[in-house]
Amino acid sequence: MLYSALYGSLPKAEEEKKAEESSPEEKQKSSEDIEAEMLIDKKFKCPQCDKQFTSKIVRSGKARLLSQDIDLRPRHEGINTVKYDVIMCPHCGYAALSKFFNAVTSPQLKLIKENISLKFQPKEFDGKIYDYDQAMERYQMALINAIIKKAKNSEKAFICLKSSWVTAGKIESLDENENKEEIISKCRGDGRNFSDNPITLTEDFIEIYNVYGSYIYYQRSGDEPALCMIKNDGTDFKVIALGEYTNINVTPYNIYFRDFFSGTMYYTSTTNPGPAVRFSPGKIEK
Repeated sequence: MLYSALYGSLPKAEEEKKAEESSPEEKQKSSEDIEAEMLIDKKFKCPQCDKQFTSKIVRSGKARLLSQDIDLRPRHEGINTVKYDVIMCPHCGYAALSKFFNAVTSPQLKLIKENISLKFQPKEFDGKIYDYDQAMERYQMALINAIIKKAKNSEKAFICLKSSWVTAGKIESLDENENKEEIISKCRGDGRNFSDNPITLTEDFIEIYNVYGSYIYYQRSGDEPALCMIKNDGTDFKVIALGEYTNINVTPYNIYFRDFFSGTMYYTSTTNPGPAVRFSPGKIEK
């Protein structure tokens, strides 16, 4: 009887011991899991394409505010809530801060459709959370939309401010072994390597230039003036357009530039530059 009782209780004791030993590992949640528990997938209807989609937002009352930086950046326990303040349609590319998402006029939607949606490749943001690279991409799209739709300066400034908070969060999240200067360079999108030993990329005489990602876009002067591009390691040189140009602006989709003499604005693809096309964005009627 005693043996039977003891024999019957032995597996239970071993099971409890095993559970006790494994519980710290099983119960310990990753930072990603903790962040995911504070999120929900909310349904939205895009004012541009009228399609429905879901976007991750922070659950009301779930994120506990710990402090606020001098630049008003909020710090919450277990989550950077700023990563989730951009609502972006994965079907047409329309994006804006949550407070401005539906505050868009018909003329503005027309500009977005002509300059963004018609060229946009559908993109889904998979995963339980938005990582910092995804968040920065979404903020970049929000800023491009704001510029194209001719939003108020206050809206564009707010996007830039929040984007800087996301960039700061990205830098703070880096491991000690990661090259922070390289990551900062990528976050800024300026292609600089912060080297004390500069190298010559081209012998061209450069009048003006702009930098986007790992490429430098510049106006070459001399006997054969042209708008050119070159990678920041000196490779992949290409002439975009012959002639004198100014006002070089680059987005993830297009390179915009203005003819120095006529004032005409042109654009071509950023990923695969081809013949320049005259840019006619239209006007917003008040």
